[in-house]
Amino acid sequence: MVLVAINLLSWRGVFWAVWPLLAIAVAAGIRWVMHQRNSVRR
Repeated sequence: MVLVAINLLSWRGVFWAVWPLLAIAVAAGIRWVMHQRNSVRR
């Protein structure tokens, strides 16, 4: 959310915040999948 605000406040015609947000989303997805696998084993 902070990255989007910074990007909008420092707008230069390119929405660069999508890349870090995509990386965070991928990391969160991997963490969620790993958590789901661990909870199924118990």
